[in-house]
Amino acid sequence: STLPATSPLLYLQVGAFQNLDNAERLKRRLAVTAPSGKLHISEGNTNNQHLYRVRIGPLDSVEAADQLAQSLLQHGIAAPRVVID
Repeated sequence: STLPATSPLLYLQVGAFQNLDNAERLKRRLAVTAPSGKLHISEGNTNNQHLYRVRIGPLDSVEAADQLAQSLLQHGIAAPRVVID
């Protein structure tokens, strides 16, 4: 079943950087593990800081996010966070 367009979307946030170059570097590193077409850099503000967030998604379920997080850990990418946007 597909979710309506108004439903919140599930992402795995792998990093957040003040510097776009650092976000791009992580995105390139993730390109081998992330599902095709799911890797994004989104801009946002947190605590008055402009951040570039490296996210994978939207994902189908929390289980899919957990499986992807385990795969990333095996590739040396630690502490991804599940975020809903």
